[in-house]
Parts: sequence; structure tokens; C-alpha cells
Amino acid sequence: MNFIQQFLILATLLTGLIAIAYKLIFDYEYIPNLVSIDTIKDRYYDFIIIGSGTSGSVLAYELSKHSNYTVLLIEAGGIFNGLSIIPILSTMMQGTEMDWQLKSTPQLYSSRGLKNEQQCLSRGKGVGGSNQLNYLLHFSGIPKDFDEWRKAGAVNWSYDNLKCYLDRHEMKDNGECENDTDSPKLSIIPMENETPLTRAFIRATKELKGNFNPNVSLNLSKFTTRKGVRHTVFHEYLRRAYKHKNLSIVVHARVEKIEFNENKEAISVKIATQSQVTRINVRKEVILAAGTYHSPHILKRSGIGDKHELKKFGIDLIHHSQSVGENLFDHMNFPLFVSINESATVTKDKILSAREIYRYLVDGAGVLSTTAVIGSGRLNDYGLILFGAGSADEETLKHVANFKTDVFRAFFPLYANSSQEGFVALSTCYLPKSRGRIILNPKTFGNDFLIDPQYLKDDYDIECMINAIRLSIRLIKSDSFQAIGATIHFPKLRQCQNFGPFDDPNYEPNDRYLECLLRHAALTAHHPGGTCAIGSVVDNDLNVIGVKKLKVIDGSVFPLPLSGYPNSAIVAVAERASKLIINEGLKTD
Repeated sequence: MNFIQQFLILATLLTGLIAIAYKLIFDYEYIPNLVSIDTIKDRYYDFIIIGSGTSGSVLAYELSKHSNYTVLLIEAGGIFNGLSIIPILSTMMQGTEMDWQLKSTPQLYSSRGLKNEQQCLSRGKGVGGSNQLNYLLHFSGIPKDFDEWRKAGAVNWSYDNLKCYLDRHEMKDNGECENDTDSPKLSIIPMENETPLTRAFIRATKELKGNFNPNVSLNLSKFTTRKGVRHTVFHEYLRRAYKHKNLSIVVHARVEKIEFNENKEAISVKIATQSQVTRINVRKEVILAAGTYHSPHILKRSGIGDKHELKKFGIDLIHHSQSVGENLFDHMNFPLFVSINESATVTKDKILSAREIYRYLVDGAGVLSTTAVIGSGRLNDYGLILFGAGSADEETLKHVANFKTDVFRAFFPLYANSSQEGFVALSTCYLPKSRGRIILNPKTFGNDFLIDPQYLKDDYDIECMINAIRLSIRLIKSDSFQAIGATIHFPKLRQCQNFGPFDDPNYEPNDRYLECLLRHAALTAHHPGGTCAIGSVVDNDLNVIGVKKLKVIDGSVFPLPLSGYPNSAIVAVAERASKLIINEGLKTD
């Protein structure tokens, strides 16, 4: 019996106990707003929202709290099971039926150590979307990033425009966002700083600022959890909206296309289930919130995209827009395994231990209550993330990251030790320049799509990632980390052996060795954006350019990457967009 089987047996027992308690308290599985496709056929709604992820959950709550509007929320997946509430199971949710299980096209400039040179691009499929399987990390943004958005054409989405929405969940003094005291607020919990690893991380901040660069910034993680349970936008916004009788939710319904009249106004949405196809009509607006990968595909299927591409698939042109599906960006993480001699991290043995399970059930604490992300750091436009997991399960990581066996074992040489203490330093370039695209898939006649991120195509990204790796190495070699026995295990990869690593206690990897490693094993950070960017696909009110009564509100509208986790910024954009929609409605109703 392998680790996954052992854990799933224990997790199922654990989940059963938790689910019973959770159901009694929060009525977890019951969604009173669910409707069948038969009951909504040819009906009219004021707003139709496509996608129930981060932005869709916010929009559903904010719009449906106005009882004079009827709102329909369409979700392609079903309802997540009880396992999703346990934070440590984030990784294990990937690759299941609750994941779209998308993969990139074979990559030319990266991913050489992955099967078929393809990246696994995990996206949540079900009510709550990727909120139900992400790592629950909160990041309120850096002003410079949003001001770069303004320079790129997103003039109404600068830091000044978004600040109050970004700060509101941390209870900061933020002006206009405080007006509605009953507004949802995410439960943001800081990483505990009582372990040898977190203490080393905190001490290293002063050390690196003094001995290396005063601009280095290291911060412990902030999680959206509550009493040890996953607490996301889905729980705080969408579940709260269940009491709104004017909100309807349909699941297992795939959007075929958005339909328009002769004036290019969105008038209906055509959806399909396993048994039938139907359309639902809209009075005010259709809001596309299907995410960076799916939103541009739906636009193209609806006749909005490059006219030459659409013509190949026999799709009637509504509006020619070459930018739909272009400008795809994403962060990449490069893993460097580090062993330590202190008991301070997540291991397979701890996850399976009766003590940790008891601690989680009784106190909502311990390794099961965290996603194991200790903290992050940055210098200029690059940085690092500390993932506090010592023992790596081969089958799980090969499944979710698509590693080839020899590459996985080179990067995680102590994988067979289920009690191994350590962490993974994930080096990242925050503002990559490589850009990819979403195109219609000729093998499915456009019913599906291909994702080509073109990771590491721009040489700047290699330079930036190498700088990030060197920052990680400097952190690990600091006195604070050496005090807990931090030892870097540089991968002995056959394909890179001419460049390193070499047997030397003071070994410093050269650039050619690091580039070789990057092109083999850098992994997506699952932070895609840009495919329906403000200024090219949508205007500054997030209306799709060239048509009427259609908006896109999700991470695809970001014109440029952010220097960190994007989920909280998506919440902020959706909240502000909701306010704009309501204010416009008050003027016209």
C-alpha cells in the first residue's frame, strides 16, 4: 500500500468526522439555490455569471444582495467533496475530478524534464473553482505593480483605485471600503512563528539586510483559513449569498457560446449538459468569470477573436479582436530541496500520525491545518517561496507536476525517507517577460483549446530566475539557516552533468548549470493571467470591446503580472467591478 492509498484511507476517516461536524455547523453540502437546466430553459435573468471561482463568487454575492436583480451563476463542474476543507490536501486535490486537469502544449524552451515536455496546469472545476484547491495564500499587492497597469492602459485600476479593496480584509483603515460593515471579510491568519524554521526565516531577514542587501524583504505567509479549515472567497462570499432568493446556481453545465443580436448585444447564453443543450436569456449583462484559460476560449467560441482563426473553425465573426487569448503570462517556480536537522516541517510520517490527526480534530492545528508554505521573499523583481515539506511522495509529485522519474529523483534525492525534515526553496521571477497564448484546438474542431505559455522564451526570464536562485542560496547559507543544519541538495541531473554540480564543500553553481536545471524542471506557479487584458480585449470598465452587454471580470483582464500571489487582487478587481456595475445600474434603472 503506497503513501497515497494510506493517506486517503486515513483522510477519508478524518474527513468523515470533520464533515459531520462541519455539516451540522455550516450545512456544507447543501446549496439551496441549485436549479436544474430544465427549470431555467429560455428564462430571463438580469445578470448571468459564467464561472463560480474567485471572481464569480464575489460577483454572485455582490450583485444578488440587491433583491431587484435576478442572477444566474453557471458552473461547469459539480460540488467539491469534504476533503477540500483540509488545507494540507491542496496538492492532493490536483489531478482529480475536481481539477480541469489541463496541460500545456509541449514546451520548446522549458519543461524538458517533464513527460512530453508538458506542464500540468491545475484549475479548480466545481463550485468555488480554484479557491477549493489553491494554497490559501493572501498577498495584498505592491503599489508599483498596479501603477504599471495604469501605464499599460488600465487607467482606472491603479493602486489608488484598488487600495481599499486590497487592504479591507486585513482590517486596515481604508476609507470607502469600510462603509458596508456587513461586507464579507476573509479570515487571514499569519503563519505561526514558533518553529525552528520560521524563527530562522525571521532572523535571516536582519542578517541578509545587513550583510547582503538592505532591500531584501522576507515575510511569513498569511493564510485564508478559519479554525484550521479552508476559508476562501467561496466560503465567505458565495456561501453567504445562498440566502439570496434571487440567486440561482446551475452546475455541470458547460457554456457553448454567448449569443448576440444584430446590434452586437449579448442576449443569451447557450449551455450544455450531458443530456441536453439549452439557452438562457439575459436582460442586463453577461459576465464572463471563467478564468485565464477558459474566458478567451468562450469569447472565441462566441465569435470574438482573430477573424482568421475563427474562419478556420467555421465560427461566425461577431468582432475581430487579435488580442483575445494572447498575452498569456504566468510565474514559474524552481525547486531546490534543502534538508535540515530540526523537527520543523511537514513529513509523510507526520501527516499519517495519530497524534497530528487528533491535534487537528481537537484544536484545528498542526500540519493538517496548513498548506506548508512558510513565507516568501523578494529583491527587485525576483524572489523565493519556502515550502516547508521535508519528505516528498514520488507518485503524488510526479502526478501533479508531471516529472519524469529520473528528474524527480535528482531533485528530491531523499524522497524515500518518510520522516525526512526539510523544505523546498522555490525561486521565482515575479515579472516575467515571456508571453504565451490560448488557441482553438483543431483536433476537437474548436470545442476545446490549446495552452502554449512559452515558458522561458525570453532570455530575461532565465537571468531573473538565476538571480532568484542565488538569493535562495544566500538565504540557506545564512547563519540563521546553518544553525538548523540547512543543506542544499543540488540536483545531479544527467542532462546537466557537464556544468555541475561538482564535489566541493564551497560549491557555487555556475550560470550554465542553473540554466540547464531551469529549462528542465522549472514548474508553473499556477498564476496565469493576461489573456483578456484591459486596454486590448476589454475597456477600463471591463466591457468587451466591440460588443455590448458583455464583461470579463477575472484574472484574464490583468494586463501585466503581479509580484506575488494573484488571488487577493482578483477579489479586489471583482469587488470594485461589482460596485461599478451597481452604480451604473442605479443610473439607468
